[in-house]
Amino acid sequence: MPLSRQRLTALSLTLSLLTYAWVGLNWLLAGRDHGLDLTICPIRLATDVPCASCGTTRAICALAEGQWLESLALNPLGLVIVVATITSNLWLAYDALTGRQSYYQSYLRVALSPRRRYIALAFCTLLFINGLWNILKAH
Repeated sequence: MPLSRQRLTALSLTLSLLTYAWVGLNWLLAGRDHGLDLTICPIRLATDVPCASCGTTRAICALAEGQWLESLALNPLGLVIVVATITSNLWLAYDALTGRQSYYQSYLRVALSPRRRYIALAFCTLLFINGLWNILKAH
């Protein structure tokens, strides 16, 4: 069942604020080291093997300093998260200023699409590949 427009907006803004806060805290505390050397990943803590998102905070911090290649080497997911966060924020602001609901309508097109399973499968496949890449570069 799809989220209501209000819940989707609240969820999107909350995730954006948490992303900005986490990355900002890491960047301010660690400076040019691209994030704190703080492992919060339960997979990494339990197995010492990186998951698909390990290194994302450092990748976003490197992007904030304009170091695109280093960011991509740390974790390509960092660029995806930055683009998705900024795009969703600008899109929500556009809808708020114009009175439109294009963000929500796009969400509904995906959420109600008969192809949503294929979209989810493609997304999971990309995350799996990114996780494998993270494991291989760690060894």
